[in-house]
Amino acid sequence: MFFGVFFYPVSISHPDPEYRKKSVEIFCRHIEAASLLECDKVLVTTGIAYLDVDETEAWKWCRESLGEICKTAEKEGIYLPMEAFTSYITQMFNRAEHISKMIKEVGSPYLKGLADTDVIEPQERIPFIT
Repeated sequence: MFFGVFFYPVSISHPDPEYRKKSVEIFCRHIEAASLLECDKVLVTTGIAYLDVDETEAWKWCRESLGEICKTAEKEGIYLPMEAFTSYITQMFNRAEHISKMIKEVGSPYLKGLADTDVIEPQERIPFIT
């Protein structure tokens, strides 16, 4: 089974610490709900990163937030496939290399990559979007 989070007011890379904290809490509640529903996966995303925020800082906030979320996932035995967004939504998390790097930095065996072909396709095939 798969339990997905498909609304984007959640952002674990948001510049406001309180917004990030609430976003982490939402993901943790979804992990707990997935456990009760006997789902073994919850989709996680960085959320929309602000283009005027330093990418290094946003990456750090995202990594710290994922570390907190992974603690709950590990406790509940829930895997976290992590989705990248398009480069039209975020500058910091839109390539397979980003997912791989984040998985290594967070260091949780429950954090996994997700290849969303719906996201990958538009970036590669629509030449009029720059």
